[in-house]
Amino acid sequence: MALAGGDARGELVCVTGGSGFVGSWLVRLLLDRGYTVHATVQNLQDEGETKHLQALDGADTRLRLFQMDLLDPASVRPAVEGVHGVFHLASPNELLLPAVNGALNVLRAARDSGVKRVVMVSSQTAMCPTTADWPAGKVIDDDCWADVEILKKLELWYNVSKTLAEKAAWDFAGEEGLQLVVLNPGLVLGPTLTPAPTGSLRLLMLLLGGQKLDMEPFFVGCVDVRDVAQSLVVLYENPSAQGRHLCMESAVRLVDFHDELANLYPEFPVHRIQEDKQGWVAKSNFWKAKYDHEAAKKARAAAIAAKKTARKSKKKPTASDLFKLDDVSESEVALDSLGLLFNNLIDTDYYQDDTGGSQAVEEEEIARSSSSDSSQTQLPAFKTAPG
Repeated sequence: MALAGGDARGELVCVTGGSGFVGSWLVRLLLDRGYTVHATVQNLQDEGETKHLQALDGADTRLRLFQMDLLDPASVRPAVEGVHGVFHLASPNELLLPAVNGALNVLRAARDSGVKRVVMVSSQTAMCPTTADWPAGKVIDDDCWADVEILKKLELWYNVSKTLAEKAAWDFAGEEGLQLVVLNPGLVLGPTLTPAPTGSLRLLMLLLGGQKLDMEPFFVGCVDVRDVAQSLVVLYENPSAQGRHLCMESAVRLVDFHDELANLYPEFPVHRIQEDKQGWVAKSNFWKAKYDHEAAKKARAAAIAAKKTARKSKKKPTASDLFKLDDVSESEVALDSLGLLFNNLIDTDYYQDDTGGSQAVEEEEIARSSSSDSSQTQLPAFKTAPG
């Protein structure tokens, strides 16, 4: 198994959930890096799952699609057989036990096929909320686990399923000696390669449409989908990467996230949280400056205006763009608009364009590689909020 220390490019790897929002970007990145990919989809006859993958550069010779039922072990094995590594992204539509069993089916297939390293996508929701008596001022980090009983009381079943599935995966990997590393991203947003929006983009659409979510005490950690895909490859190619890895650009309070959306796009009926009762786990000076001072807000608005002026060929998404997603003929315009909206929502200037790779990450990788052992894949310096 040629991981970092040798050259992993050209290896055969499996991506479960390859047709999804994150999965599609991961498949594209792997193909760009020279890998041969087995990608799983739910239905090979559904062009909504397959066509955009088959159109990727290198797909004609180095991509093979497999129809997989995550809950059927016999359906999982063909995609995993013969691969060097597995990226497990797929999740069943049902929650709780199906999520746990689906993860275990993939890990068993990996074990039986002699796979030594599995990179699994979990979620930030598997890390918090923690226990009700969490010490004030203590940072929630990669070592923290969400309290399943609290999640059940709040009826956050998605969060429960992610937590239980990840715990089951760690138990299995420990018992079987399987090399497992986990990425825990926040709310994944950004431009999409898929012909229809997926869960996180639909959540953004709900907020833009004025939906009031009963989640006012919560925090939102956003991350660009391209950073998630890049992070997964870095975790695979670096055997020194172990354990759990929180992946997000920054964490903000939901009340501030709502305000940012409403301020950037006043034409949308975004629901504003009327009474600010939300405290902080550990409030950084960056977000205090950004949201507590009118001057900072004006500076942010000026920066956004300058960014828009530079994008002469692009437009700000309109309500008519965003809410035509059920019309197949309009879906490309609508999804491009969602990508533009995300680029305005958080700082993504370090990307070359709406669909390109991360320029900052690539330049950092080149700089680090030229100044160190070229046989060792270097961890890129991902962009984070200051403070």
